[in-house]
Amino acid sequence: METLAEVFQNAQQLYRDGFITGSVDLLQTTLQDFPEHGELWELLGVIYLVEGNTGLALESLERANSLFPLSFGGKLALDECYRRGESTVTMHLDTSPGYSISQ
Repeated sequence: METLAEVFQNAQQLYRDGFITGSVDLLQTTLQDFPEHGELWELLGVIYLVEGNTGLALESLERANSLFPLSFGGKLALDECYRRGESTVTMHLDTSPGYSISQ
């Protein structure tokens, strides 16, 4: 069995080699068993963002941020998610009666 550090390295390498689905699958499978591993959530979020899935990127990066201090790259990725307007706070306020901010 791989250590979590090895899973992280392998997922990074898979992504760098162009095996995006393999990288995401490895991270998702590992996170089912180790949902409190913030670095894996951060990597998954960054991959989602680079691949254009801002919603899943935001969910993953916010989860990572709740578990451990994000790296500088993770903070930039989370900021980019917010910049793209996918903030859960914005979405929540926008759907709450009397708090619409998109008018």
